[in-house]
Amino acid sequence: MKTELKTIERIMLLGVLNNQQGDLRTQRKIFRLLDRVEFSAAETQQIGLTELPNGMVQWTDADTTWPVEFPDGNDLVLLRQWYRAFPWKGYPARTVVALADKLGIGDDGSDG
Repeated sequence: MKTELKTIERIMLLGVLNNQQGDLRTQRKIFRLLDRVEFSAAETQQIGLTELPNGMVQWTDADTTWPVEFPDGNDLVLLRQWYRAFPWKGYPARTVVALADKLGIGDDGSDG
């Protein structure tokens, strides 16, 4: 699956992935997905991404969109499951729903 993600959406997915735990097989899947959504050093500099002392992040360029591909369907199924289960407290509902749509998560929580 190919999609375009805004900076905030990539950061949201990083939060989902950083929240996961599991056995070594699960960890390998997490790392494969992280490789897709983590920012490179050049991208980090481009958007002014910095980590604050409390662990939160801030950035200066919110308008950039990024092409992202999730070639492994099984990894994408896991990402969708983790996305649905993530505690989205404090995130704008509109942004959460828009990203769910991009990931192919239907209104009823199903994939499709």
